[in-house]
Amino acid sequence: EYYCTKDNNIAFNIFNLGLKKYGQNVDYILAYIDYMTHLNEDHNARVLFERVLSSDNLILKQSQLPIWNEFLKFESQVGDLQSIKKVEKRRLNIYLDLNELDNRETLLLIDRYKFLNLLPCSNDELKLLGYRDTFSRTSSSLLSSTS
Repeated sequence: EYYCTKDNNIAFNIFNLGLKKYGQNVDYILAYIDYMTHLNEDHNARVLFERVLSSDNLILKQSQLPIWNEFLKFESQVGDLQSIKKVEKRRLNIYLDLNELDNRETLLLIDRYKFLNLLPCSNDELKLLGYRDTFSRTSSSLLSSTS
């Protein structure tokens, strides 16, 4: 709708109505976030992230991980260091609740210092650390292409 009429209010209303019905669908939420970030609606995108990641939302914590990763990516691109650290800390709590880290907090530092497909370590170091797609979708394609 936005691409046809160039009126972002119509598309915004459609996404908001869809969020009421498909609020637990992670793919839908990621598409909505993608739309908001492409419009450079930073404040509204942050509000959307907070809304879908709030404790009263019915999305399982395991299913929230891609949204948390997208939130961190968003803050890394447009936020300041304090907001990045705040999101990292909240995401770390989710990982700890799910026992996903297995005492490998270093993997989260890799996410902090990566940019697009540029990573702060070589592929061999990433393999040694056990850096997988749990922490980043981009790195999994890099690691699988070198095997």
